[in-house]
Amino acid sequence: MKKSKKNFNDDIISLFEKWLPVNRERFIHKPIIMKKSKDGISIKYEGIIPEIEAYVNSGGMLVEAMFPDDTNWDMLRDIDIGIDITDSGEYFCTWCINEHQKLYATIEDLVYEHLFEDFLDWSNKKVLATKYLMLCSVGHGTTWAKIIDKDDNINLKNVVAFFSMDESYRKWE
Repeated sequence: MKKSKKNFNDDIISLFEKWLPVNRERFIHKPIIMKKSKDGISIKYEGIIPEIEAYVNSGGMLVEAMFPDDTNWDMLRDIDIGIDITDSGEYFCTWCINEHQKLYATIEDLVYEHLFEDFLDWSNKKVLATKYLMLCSVGHGTTWAKIIDKDDNINLKNVVAFFSMDESYRKWE
């Protein structure tokens, strides 16, 4: 597949602004746009703890876990996309391995399916009021986060903070 010179990724933010109003109701917990800038859009989820924050920018979408003081703790989901076009005018993701690259008739088709639908699917499976966010740390600087079910068998040894996603339970050191 031949690559072009135009940076199609610059269109992702404006495409998200078109896609979200049409698809907001498909989310179990509706995305709320918190802040817009030329670099991206910051999103929280309705009815979910503020420690879960999503971003859309020219590189894709990212969902992060934040500590209560707004310190970035860990990425929960990172969906990257590189947009390019073939000589025949079909769009594809440059990050996908060649045998898994799918061709799309329009940039919108590629971004909507490959990026936004993936974000929607992940959100509806992971960002639920019945789940918990666990923030863990070892030493000085090694941190990770995990979304878990109430009944998951977890080791609390390295847990620094533990929140129910609906804010009914919050504990941190």
